[in-house]
Amino acid sequence: MLEAGALGELSFAKGLPPRALQALETMASVQTVSGGETLFRQGEACPDLFLVQSGHFRLDMHRAGRGPVTIVTVGPGELLAWSALLGEGSLTASATATEDSRIICLPGDKLRTLCHVDHEFGYSLMTHLAAALSKRLLATRLHLLETLSPVASN
Repeated sequence: MLEAGALGELSFAKGLPPRALQALETMASVQTVSGGETLFRQGEACPDLFLVQSGHFRLDMHRAGRGPVTIVTVGPGELLAWSALLGEGSLTASATATEDSRIICLPGDKLRTLCHVDHEFGYSLMTHLAAALSKRLLATRLHLLETLSPVASN
């Protein structure tokens, strides 16, 4: 069970209206993931939105002929999986805990229903999602630059 106020302490949730936080907390559950455990795999469907409460996860993409390639590491307060909010599509990466971790799980079907019924809530949640994805995209771009820099300097 999620402790009262725990969701509001996450960087992802900072600035969400109290009413939105309360709605999220009523549907949230907590899951413990052991270090080295793969939470989900690329290509799978994921019915929940995941936020990291503690610990870290490595997001890897599998590339044919090369195996897994680490794209980014996600830590406390950050969005881990968001595809469930869209209700379709498969995961584009695999997530493996790099240490014992705790995640907050929010059921995608309940989130989508609440967004549809309460547009103010939906707008607020989607604004936070867009900000988190923008941050993730920047981290991925920086990782790509680091990966390519030896090639670029030759």
